[in-house]
This record gives sequence, C-alpha cells and structure tokens, in this order.
Amino acid sequence: MMNQRQNTPPCDEKVPEGWALPELEGLITIRDKCVCADFHNQAPPTPLVATLKVLKQLNAGQYFEGFYPKMPIHLLTHLHEENWKWHVLEENTQGIVLKIYRESTIL
Repeated sequence: MMNQRQNTPPCDEKVPEGWALPELEGLITIRDKCVCADFHNQAPPTPLVATLKVLKQLNAGQYFEGFYPKMPIHLLTHLHEENWKWHVLEENTQGIVLKIYRESTIL
C-alpha cells in the first residue's frame, strides 16, 4: 500500500540497503549543546535514518531535538536498543518534538 500524500511505501522499521540520506542542509541546526532537526515534511524513512545518523555524530555532552509529523514509533525501538533516552518536549497538531540524549548528558 502506498501513502497517497507522498507516494512512498510505508516504513517497515528497516533501513533500505544502499539508501542514501537526502540532502539535510536547512533541516539541521546546532545551538550550543543541542543539534536540532525539522523532519515534519520528510517522507519515511528519512526521519528514522537521519536521526540515527545524527545521533552517531553527536559529541559528548550534546543532545538531539527532532520535530516529526507524528510519534516516530519505529525510531523508539532503535533508541531503546542503542541505549538512548528520550522524552516528548512538545506535541500538537503540527507534530511532535522529541529530545534524545544519553543518560550521562547534562541536561
């Protein structure tokens, strides 16, 4: 079944082999210890894959805030497996903002 709005297959929680991350310029900003990304207009699996790639690049003490169109359920499984902590900062009709961090990160 294809998503009518974006004409993409639904996300099955797996990263397609050989999948290249689209250009993220303009989606990522860095403020002090926070790396922020706006994925609310991105089709799956971009938010999932981009979040995981950004998390691998975080420096000690940094954390990530992502804006998603809805709760990224498939991402949560990966976060749990990789020992990331997360909580919802904001949720409204526009989407959801998650803060993702290591327990050792000073918040």
